[in-house]
Amino acid sequence: MAKFGWLDAASTGADKLDMAFAFFGVSSVDEWRDRWLSQHAGLTAYRTSPVFARQGASAAAWLRQGERLASRISTAQWSRINFERILPELRRLTRIEKPADFIPQLQRRCAECGVAVVIVRTPKGCPASGATRIRNGQAIVQLSARYLRDDSFWFTFFHEAGHLVLHENRLFLEWSENRHLDESEEREANDFAAKILIPPSQEAALSALPHDYKTIMRFARNLSVSPGIVVGQLQHRGLVPREKLNFLKKRYTWG
Repeated sequence: MAKFGWLDAASTGADKLDMAFAFFGVSSVDEWRDRWLSQHAGLTAYRTSPVFARQGASAAAWLRQGERLASRISTAQWSRINFERILPELRRLTRIEKPADFIPQLQRRCAECGVAVVIVRTPKGCPASGATRIRNGQAIVQLSARYLRDDSFWFTFFHEAGHLVLHENRLFLEWSENRHLDESEEREANDFAAKILIPPSQEAALSALPHDYKTIMRFARNLSVSPGIVVGQLQHRGLVPREKLNFLKKRYTWG
């Protein structure tokens, strides 16, 4: 947490504890457990995971930093209708190469619908890719950019958007151990994301698409999505091997 600049470095155990309490907004370990492993963050649903004992604290820290960043974003009141309406328009942002250029646009458009979009690196022990929840009339979409690829980043964003549109107001946390959660909700969010990125009217064309990079780039341009997303969807459907055409995916780096 100190390495990422979430709190100041400390030399003594007592100082570290005080800074951690201030970061989480609690005054004792018992209060932290109560608020962050149960009521406040909704992590209770994840406690059946065999790795939760190792990852719970890291997940809580990651979620807390997301909430801290979201609190700095001025948003309208959360509106599911308005948010769902703009999602197809956001697809064009996938064609912008630099995160420094597309993230402000993504945050601004989502804020108009009551959604704070935050990108937070994951600390050690937290293999999260995304999370959503609603707090005090503001929806939060938190992304980790875990794989630093455009196809993964954007699919995760639209997956999390699917949870906000389709499902009840509770925490959804995407990480490597989600088998204990409602798999039907995850499938619905996956399907939602796939249909935003590749509209159902283009499914047949995607399935029949020749697997040469020029054709894929032309198809992507006509859909207003990045070529990397088209490659990712072809791979996900088993139409292209996972090791093929990856040069069309954009790679990101942490600044």
